Amino acid sequence: MTEGKKVSIIIPMYNSEQFIKSCVQSASRQSYANLEILIIDDGSTDHCLEICKKLGEKDSRIRIICQENRGVSSARNTGIDHAKGEYLFFLDSDDGIHPLLIEEGIKQAQANHADLVVCHSLRQKSRQLEERLKCASVTDKRPVWQIVEARELEEWFHTRNMLTLSRVGGLMDRNAIGALRFDEELPCGEDALFMYHLISRQLRMAYSQEGWYYYRTNLESITHSLTVTGDKKFYRYAKIIRDQEYKKGNLRFATEWEGVVLFSMKKAFLKMKESKNKSRSKELRQQALAESKHPLFQMLPLRRRLLLYCCFSFPAFYRILERVRPYYKKIRNEIRFADTKLFG
Repeated sequence: MTEGKKVSIIIPMYNSEQFIKSCVQSASRQSYANLEILIIDDGSTDHCLEICKKLGEKDSRIRIICQENRGVSSARNTGIDHAKGEYLFFLDSDDGIHPLLIEEGIKQAQANHADLVVCHSLRQKSRQLEERLKCASVTDKRPVWQIVEARELEEWFHTRNMLTLSRVGGLMDRNAIGALRFDEELPCGEDALFMYHLISRQLRMAYSQEGWYYYRTNLESITHSLTVTGDKKFYRYAKIIRDQEYKKGNLRFATEWEGVVLFSMKKAFLKMKESKNKSRSKELRQQALAESKHPLFQMLPLRRRLLLYCCFSFPAFYRILERVRPYYKKIRNEIRFADTKLFG
């Protein structure tokens, strides 16, 4: 492709020696040449820094910046501050991207004046992801893109496509980002809060359902997962978004995030019960009781409210319900299908 605007692919890295080579190579193999691959080493103690230095000897576009361990948000912010590109693309150190993704992103950004270009993220286990990266080719069929205008984009973020748009992993116009940075105080959800503030700026997005961002699953260790979910700020990001939308009078959007707050509370509570952390479990139960008095709680479907009550009051019974729910849904769908066949 003819050289156009420079793109900075920002890769925050911390103890990623198992996957960093695959990640960086997926960036180096992009069909779009005018880019820099900016790796922010966030105080790694394994061999990932040495791996990246060797990769840098073969690709002069790779730049490495080292800092003390301050977390992924700090690493991304350092990347924004040092990036030289007119467009930024965030890539996690355990993920990968299709070789045409940046080229397609730039085409859409420039042809359709899109501030944000996002494709669907394909969640895969390690072996599947590596196989997909090997098979991905510049001769693959190009994706179909649709343009989403500002008002509709907010609708997508809060309801229709919350999971995809709550993760960074798209091409962003640096001017649209401006002074916006990731919240370094959050243990999780920093992606969602960043994207919330970005999308609130009334942007134009090009979107494709093609899964060209490869998101690696099943990586969190039990210890790390417990540390994050046990943090008192675990669901703070969702509360911030909920409260801001509630203040604006956007009750439908605020209710969606009320559901996220309670889902996060539930997840943390069950993990704390599992790890026998009695004090944190008790604290979360009290927080859930206080949350049930929020006006938005009453706007949630009755079924969800009952399940939440069951979770915090009878967690052992709730786990049984969770195990049988998939079978109930399957039977319900089969009955509906049979009714359709018999009665049209």
